[in-house]
Amino acid sequence: MAASVRQTLRLVLLAGLPLLLVLAACAPIEDTADEQLEAGQATGATEGTQGTETGDGSETASATGAAGGGGSLTYAAAPPNTIDPHMMSSLGDIHTVQPVVNYLVRLGSDLSLQPDLATEWESEDGQTWTFTLREGVTFHDGSDFTAEDVVATFDRLVDPEVASAAAGSFTFLEKGGTTAVDDHTVQFDLTEPVGDFPAWVTAYQAAILPSDWEGDFATNPIGTGPFELTEYTPRLGARYERNPDYWEEGLPKLDSMEAIYYEDFGAQITAIQSGDVDLMTLLPGDLVDTVPAGGGVEVLSAPSATHGQITMRVDMEPWDDVRVRQAMALTVDREQIVEELWGGHATVANDHTLAPVYEEAEALDLDQRAQDIERAQQLLTEAGHPDGIDVELTTYGGIGIFAQAVAEMAAPAGIRIEITVEPTDVYYQHWTDLPLAMETWLHRSSIAQMPSLAFRCGADWNVPHWCNEDFDALIGELNATVDEGERAEIAAQMAAILHEEVPSVVAWFQDTLSAVRDNVSGYESHPANFVDFRTTTVE
Repeated sequence: MAASVRQTLRLVLLAGLPLLLVLAACAPIEDTADEQLEAGQATGATEGTQGTETGDGSETASATGAAGGGGSLTYAAAPPNTIDPHMMSSLGDIHTVQPVVNYLVRLGSDLSLQPDLATEWESEDGQTWTFTLREGVTFHDGSDFTAEDVVATFDRLVDPEVASAAAGSFTFLEKGGTTAVDDHTVQFDLTEPVGDFPAWVTAYQAAILPSDWEGDFATNPIGTGPFELTEYTPRLGARYERNPDYWEEGLPKLDSMEAIYYEDFGAQITAIQSGDVDLMTLLPGDLVDTVPAGGGVEVLSAPSATHGQITMRVDMEPWDDVRVRQAMALTVDREQIVEELWGGHATVANDHTLAPVYEEAEALDLDQRAQDIERAQQLLTEAGHPDGIDVELTTYGGIGIFAQAVAEMAAPAGIRIEITVEPTDVYYQHWTDLPLAMETWLHRSSIAQMPSLAFRCGADWNVPHWCNEDFDALIGELNATVDEGERAEIAAQMAAILHEEVPSVVAWFQDTLSAVRDNVSGYESHPANFVDFRTTTVE
């Protein structure tokens, strides 16, 4: 792949190629949210960050104090596909909804689990979990937050008739498995042990809504979050006002916000450079050098597990032969993709999804797969394809240029790839049926989530249709294990299976990047592409 590929990518994106919208999810600035709130670094039963402990061990939210005065923020975001919190599947969705809502547990920008609407959580066996809820919290309509709201939220998330976008993440929770012990205690009875279940409830769709929520978030945007959604215009933007009754004392600092939707990154970059917007919620790594240093814009970065997958249907020729899949993996020059397409804002991956940002994966010891065209040709010959193969790779606009780079790399080995680039919404109507496909998967808070969603036998999002019972058993063991050393050993076994079987080529883990003007403080880039404006101010 010549260096011109990166230049081509930049020109295409700046010319208006659609944003990378659909999900398959540090250089901290001063006065971060975590520092200002002095949040507890919760990994189990943990006290909350604000409020007064009550006699029964629960916690009451502090009375709201003086807040606001932090100015008005205008930020650039992608247009959402939906703003139903439980149906979210795109960055535009997340960046529109999250200012309005809270979760039981907050995923910090350092990947720590922090109390949000739950102040404590505990389990003796990993299968029955008890969460203590924060008292004194109200929704935007003035109604009290109680355990019944949590029950209704999770029942909706896992109800097969609702078919929420989070259903695949909570395969171990059934409707009726969440119960209210009392007004401020909720119990989850899982179908199998999940040792890091609190991490799973940080899923971006798991926003807590009122038990009597009637639907249509555009006209009924009721949450407990720091901002109230006052206006939403599809494809154009949204307006927010500070929630004067927000339960965290002194927050939020902003008085108001406006989101402006842009269909392409080039327009966003122009807007932040001109000062039309104060912040970009997402900046592609390959376009970082189009934001000049000293130009009044600062780039914020956070390592993540976000990655691209080249998925191969193992139940269809020629991908049913592992040697062909290994040959495909051997054609990719990972270092070149990281440096030239991501501008160094990524990490080389090794054909598994267990990213080094997870503690369990920090010490993985697998030989790094590198480009080896001669070995790829040899494997193709052994598989009965001495003259190579002709295949079609289907992807969508936001990453089409990455598919082109892969095709250029594969050609010398005799893998001749014809690329079909579809609109994002079209692609995701049939992505699990495609023989050879390429999509991006966003960071997940638990190391077990990505393998469970993408590779468990029969999973809805198992694009390669791969099934390995030993691998599924390891997912179950990982979920049921709390000891970090044992979890690391299980993760290593999972990585080795994926590396050898190659249901998907995973060549890089990309950093999450955002950009702010120099008049903005108190904002961080988040590994999962979450947005947190609680401590943000604009001068």
